Amino acid sequence: MRILLIILILGSFGLIFPTHVEAKRPGPDPAVCRQYQGNWSREEKAAWEQLCSSGTYIAESPDNSVTGEFIHDLFTIRKYREKLNPNGIQILNAHFTSYLDLSGLNIPVGLYFEQTDFFGVVNFSEARIAGPLTLKNSGVPLLNMEGARAAGDVLVSGLFQQLKAKNVKIEGAFDIGEGEGEDIDLTNGEIGGELILDLWSGFPTKVDAPFV
Repeated sequence: MRILLIILILGSFGLIFPTHVEAKRPGPDPAVCRQYQGNWSREEKAAWEQLCSSGTYIAESPDNSVTGEFIHDLFTIRKYREKLNPNGIQILNAHFTSYLDLSGLNIPVGLYFEQTDFFGVVNFSEARIAGPLTLKNSGVPLLNMEGARAAGDVLVSGLFQQLKAKNVKIEGAFDIGEGEGEDIDLTNGEIGGELILDLWSGFPTKVDAPFV
């Protein structure tokens, strides 16, 4: 009786027979990681395989280019969108050969770009980003974030000519630093964290930032 009583007491606290075991998140279906759009290049197919399986794409050389349309597909075509890493996607050392236009999209994960050269405009206007946004040590001629929403920190560093961020809403910090910018407009921006301006060329020629 004494042994039975001890088992009943321990069992009631879940010490012998746990009442809940957290299930591991299943990994991506390898078959989905090998599904491609007909207009994707060989490099974009390889990029998708990496992003699908690990959440990170690392271009092996500057000649390995991707298009803005490829990234757009990942957020607008259901079978790719559903397989994105919930912790975000990382793109390193990439070279874009067309505009990256994600304006107005609901982006379900955070985005991290590093050592990436963009072509012309990078457009996040009116986009909803469910996480942080980083463009680190990257070349961005024009970054448009007007009316964008980011549920995390935003970091922009590298070389850029214009940063248009009127009415932007950022839940975390906005770090514009370790780079060179000529024209920054943050009119009516709402920033939940710290605003950091640390540019190589000193203060940019124009900063409008009367925060609400």
